[in-house]
Amino acid sequence: LDTDKLFNNTFFYTKWLDKRKEIENSKFRIAHLSDCIRVLLLYKYGGIYLDMDTISLKSFNDLIEKNGVGEFSDNELANAVMIFP
Repeated sequence: LDTDKLFNNTFFYTKWLDKRKEIENSKFRIAHLSDCIRVLLLYKYGGIYLDMDTISLKSFNDLIEKNGVGEFSDNELANAVMIFP
């Protein structure tokens, strides 16, 4: 996977360059990298992502027209459910 090409010309690019060493040296490198790639692909192409342990009880129709990412706290972000047009 060519992450430089994937991240180029996106808002992630400058953040990616800043965080690359941190991600590459992490014990959870694969998980962190897959989180970044998942958000980027949804941002670029749109779609809905749900973690495997998420059960949907309601329609997503109200959320589809907005960029939606689950909120976790003031300085963290949950990514169990993400919706991008």
